[in-house]
This record gives sequence, structure tokens and C-alpha cells, in this order.
Amino acid sequence: MCEYFAIRADEGGALPLAEVGARLAGLGLEHDRTATWLTGDMMLNAEVDGSGRFATAPDDLVVSLDVTVWCPHSHRTSQWPDEATTQAQHRLLDTVARTLEWTVVDHDG
Repeated sequence: MCEYFAIRADEGGALPLAEVGARLAGLGLEHDRTATWLTGDMMLNAEVDGSGRFATAPDDLVVSLDVTVWCPHSHRTSQWPDEATTQAQHRLLDTVARTLEWTVVDHDG
């Protein structure tokens, strides 16, 4: 299950991606050296969306939330879209937005 959200900085409040990373690390999310942070079974990817597919302003940060379980035997991930997972996903998004002092402006489920 993967959902995309745009998070918008307040006017004049855009953060450099390095600062975004530092704040996410401050939440206890583990960075995997790409654009992905991990927390438990949840994977959060944050990047500036130059395509305009999700972002509508140049400083919008697009966050994709992926909830997966890694299977060491098949080397694949399995996904489960249950209600508890969906709620956890939205709580993480709200926490990230508050930490960045940005506002969730859009999502695509």
C-alpha cells in the first residue's frame, strides 16, 4: 500500500532537504542513504516533486508512505492495506508534517 502526499511549507518556510532529513532522523526514523526513512514496518520516501504530478508549488515536498513487510525467503515485500495500518500511516504523516512545520495539502490514495 502506497499513498502520496504533498506537504507545503508556510510562506517563506521551505526547508533544505538536509534539514528535512535531520528533523526526520530526530523523530527516530532510520535513513537508508537514499531518500527513504524507515520506522518499524513503515517506509517513508520524501523528495521534491519536479514533475508536478503531486506537488503544486515549487517548495512542496512529496512524501510517499509505504507499509511493507520484508520476507527474507522470497526477497520480496508483502503489503497489507488494513485499517490499523492506514491509521498508523496517517499518524506518521501528521507527525512528519508537524515536525517540519508544514501543512498537508494533497494526497492520492
